[in-house]
Amino acid sequence: MEVSCMPEELLEHILSYLSVVRELQTAAQVCQLWRKICVSIFRHKHNSFLEQALKGNFVWRQCGRTGPARSNHFVAKHMKPRISAQRLSIPAPRSFHHAAFHGQSIYVYGGENNETTGSSYFNDMFKFDVLSQMWEKVSTSGTPPTPRSKVSVTRLRDTLIVSGGCVSARMRSSIRPAEIVHQDVHFYNIEKRLWYKGGTLLTSRFYHESICLENSGRITLVLTGGLTSTVEMSDSVEVCDLKMDCDGFFSISECRKIPFPRQRMFHSQAKINERTLLVYGGMNQDPENLSDHLIRTDACLIKFDESLSNCELVDIAVHGSDAYNGLYPAFVSDFARVKDSLIFFQRSGYIKQKLSSDGRPYPNFYQADTERKPTGDEIYRQDYYHTFILNFEGVLENTSVSWLPVTKNPPLLAPRYSVFHRTVLVGDCIYVFGGTVLDQRTKVPKSSNNLYKINVRRGNLR
Repeated sequence: MEVSCMPEELLEHILSYLSVVRELQTAAQVCQLWRKICVSIFRHKHNSFLEQALKGNFVWRQCGRTGPARSNHFVAKHMKPRISAQRLSIPAPRSFHHAAFHGQSIYVYGGENNETTGSSYFNDMFKFDVLSQMWEKVSTSGTPPTPRSKVSVTRLRDTLIVSGGCVSARMRSSIRPAEIVHQDVHFYNIEKRLWYKGGTLLTSRFYHESICLENSGRITLVLTGGLTSTVEMSDSVEVCDLKMDCDGFFSISECRKIPFPRQRMFHSQAKINERTLLVYGGMNQDPENLSDHLIRTDACLIKFDESLSNCELVDIAVHGSDAYNGLYPAFVSDFARVKDSLIFFQRSGYIKQKLSSDGRPYPNFYQADTERKPTGDEIYRQDYYHTFILNFEGVLENTSVSWLPVTKNPPLLAPRYSVFHRTVLVGDCIYVFGGTVLDQRTKVPKSSNNLYKINVRRGNLR
């Protein structure tokens, strides 16, 4: 029987065995019918992923390494395995880096390695092929950004846009005052492996978020939140118009600021459509003690007009704040988006509402609840990844988002937590790379280059 003569149900069953990363996308280009079937398969896989995610049915697996994952302590020198070329191509341990997915590879850029004597900064580019499960250090040309961390990276077609970032030398309280804060914008063409500088921002910033909007033939880079060179919260949304030349290279043609009184950093930012952004949570300075930072639990929409020139801010409600019994993710800036949900894999902690000196509560401002201690099995499980799911389906009509409860939390197969890692959605699974972990022997935080692949179990767990 010819493929073209097969019943649609049988064809859908056959195509469902194809890889979501590459093969299903290729099959979608065959004809209109195949495209319709492939879109249906992709939607079904994401629905299945969310359904199992709410049950906590995750399967964590460490990947991207050759040989034993643990270091070979107390082993004779001549018995240690040789270092292979693949081992040398694995990224160095790092935190505050960025990652993006394109084609069939995860691209990792920048970051820093937290050492006891200082920090090492990176401007290298690595890619992880999800089909071959191999790392490669990418040889690039052109003018790359200087080494830095806390940058923001967003993808526009086959180009990565790197904005801002900083270099700091010492630790003070929970936030590092930056000695050098960058305001340049660099572009990396993935296909040509070429770096080039494409413009400069009006304000230097780090700990910010960026995203690209395309509407009516206009391309705009939008940056929200973060800290400036004076280590103060940014009070504006920066909008940069992009132009493309005949060779497919982008550059900034014009930048402008729009007031953004809802200052924050470590926040979530998701694109609802080509004119609307969702901004959730983050951290802000304590009104009574500017050296301390509080947790924000509010959300708003940034709605642009048709020309992407002006915008309005719309506050929205947040429901289901008690879904995790007082627990809250350590940071909400890192997530994987699955359909209309943001999935966070984070260390968790108890929070309580911030009270002013006269006992009045600050709306939407919370702080760590150090008096509340975990009990029972939570004592053992508190140092592992927890799962948090924020759903924004119908946010434009309902002007609200909601936290969804997860049955098994933390997941039974989750490893120990890290912070400042990066989470990337790849087809119907999620990858988590790097971050700062707690050394179980010395109890000292250190950077990691662990890469985890997260699948869900379709079916019942025993």
